[in-house]
Amino acid sequence: MGSQHDIEQALLGSWSLLEFRSQLQDGGEMFPMGKGARGIINYNPNGRMSVQLQPAVIKKVKETVNDLLAYTGRYSVETKSDGSVMVKHHLELCSWPEEDGSYQSRKVELFENQLVLSSPAPLNVEGIAQRIVLRWQKIE
Repeated sequence: MGSQHDIEQALLGSWSLLEFRSQLQDGGEMFPMGKGARGIINYNPNGRMSVQLQPAVIKKVKETVNDLLAYTGRYSVETKSDGSVMVKHHLELCSWPEEDGSYQSRKVELFENQLVLSSPAPLNVEGIAQRIVLRWQKIE
């Protein structure tokens, strides 16, 4: 996939969400924000990032704004001993207050103009073990 520096450079810029899904341990999948979820993630050369995720809107008026996930903070890239690359987001300010100050680590995979960020191991989300996968398209 390239050196750590190459990957850091490839991450820079803005990315548009193509898909947000969860892979369940039983082999099934689900779409936590619906199949039409939208989002933008930005990686800046100064080590700062921001992300906004919005569920699929199927009504003209959303019932709650709490469905939106937005956070900003610092990020770092690390190559693991097995050769996998991880990006670590430090959530300095988050729309979900309980996540303020936390960290999220995601495995990085780059394919031409696409970026896949996934949880390195299954997470327990609302009692369901699942691996989070977000697929992004580079915005030119």
